[in-house]
Amino acid sequence: MIIIIFFADDDLKKIKKRDPIIFQKIYEEYGKKIYNYLLIKTNGDQDAAEELSAETFYSVLKSAPKLKKIKGLQAWIFQIASRRFNDHLRKKYKEKIIIEKSNGQQTLSNDHLDDLMLKEKILMLNMALENLNDQYKKVIKLKYIEHKSQKEIAQIINKSVVAVESLLFKARKKLKTELKKNNRDFFS
Repeated sequence: MIIIIFFADDDLKKIKKRDPIIFQKIYEEYGKKIYNYLLIKTNGDQDAAEELSAETFYSVLKSAPKLKKIKGLQAWIFQIASRRFNDHLRKKYKEKIIIEKSNGQQTLSNDHLDDLMLKEKILMLNMALENLNDQYKKVIKLKYIEHKSQKEIAQIINKSVVAVESLLFKARKKLKTELKKNNRDFFS
């Protein structure tokens, strides 16, 4: 569940001015949530989760003066955490490539590069799916992962076939918007 917190203009001014009291409250409220999120993303790597959490809150602090409005502080912080995690993955892949090259191993083939790009796109897709509401996630999962027909989906979610068509259309549209918003190079 995402909790959207609206800040008064006075609080927004304090955030822009990097008021330490506001940032302490932000860290107390979201620090553990961000750490746990990154711990899951890093498959339990505590060191990486701690480092990425620190980078996330550093980015929050660094970008605060540029803010115009904050409607969902938690969503904004989680978006920054997701980007730091993506950067972490890219860095790991690059390090792996450099190590393989320095050990005299075969240089990366086009197939291996395509595989890495596919993995990154899958990660971006999963991140975009996380931003969809539960109903959209469910119909996309049923249609594209479980390969159910619209009629089967209608029976499962107890809606008409027309309602399922509409949900799928809206879910695809929202997913495409999320992908474009967060990952400009996804469609290349």
